[in-house]
Amino acid sequence: VPPEQFWNCMEVKILPSAPTISPAPTLPPVPTVTPSAAPTSNFKCCSQNFVDCINWGGNTETECTNNGHAWITPPAPGSCTPRWQPCSVDSDCCYPGYCSGTFCELNPNAPPPSPPAP
Repeated sequence: VPPEQFWNCMEVKILPSAPTISPAPTLPPVPTVTPSAAPTSNFKCCSQNFVDCINWGGNTETECTNNGHAWITPPAPGSCTPRWQPCSVDSDCCYPGYCSGTFCELNPNAPPPSPPAP
């Protein structure tokens, strides 16, 4: 066995070091939930059931109401009872409906709805 041979060697001195501490993991930022204001809309449309807009009942309030439909600002989903659905009191029904005793019906004399609270 030939003796070990080394070429281009350099003497290296290894220094003692302090223990390595891993940095704490970075946590993702926690999103801040900010309550939004009640939605307000000037959008109005023609509706048969006081909830869904129809595109064949008229494009203006006059056309819509002359066809026996209601000119509405669509309500928030699930916030009121649509026309022809069971109800107990007037406040169950979507504007401009009233509770006829068993179902929400069109109230042709309904006052304009109150503006949404800020």
